[in-house]
Amino acid sequence: THWISISALVYAALNIGILVLFTKSLGIFAVGLGLTVSALGKGVVTYVSGQRNHHIAYDIRAFVLMGVGCVLLLVLGMGFLLPAIPPLALRCAVGVVAITLPWYMLAPSERDFVKAFAFSRLVSAPRRA
Repeated sequence: THWISISALVYAALNIGILVLFTKSLGIFAVGLGLTVSALGKGVVTYVSGQRNHHIAYDIRAFVLMGVGCVLLLVLGMGFLLPAIPPLALRCAVGVVAITLPWYMLAPSERDFVKAFAFSRLVSAPRRA
C-alpha cells in the first residue's frame, strides 16, 4: 500500500513542477500538460508496482493502441486552434478515431465474438407486422 502514496507523490510533484515551469509560457495549456504527464507518471508507478507484486500478462498491443489514440486525439484537439482546418473535418476525424480505436483494441477472437453476437441479434430480432 505504500506504492499508492509514492504514486500520489509522483503525481503531485510532476503536476506542480510542470505548472511552475510552463504556466507563464503556455498559459492554460500548462494545466493540460501537467495533468497528462502527471497521470502518465502515476500510471507508470502503479503499473510497475502492480507487476512486482502480482504479475498480470497485459495485452501490450492494447496499451500501445490506447497511447497512439490519445496522442492522435491530442493532436486533433490542438487542430481546433488552427483556423485553416475546417471544424467539421476535425469533428469527423475525432469521430472516426473514437469509433475505430476501441474496435482495434480488441483481440481478433474478441472481434469475432462481437460480430457473431451482433449477427445473432440481427437474425433473431422479432419481426414487426
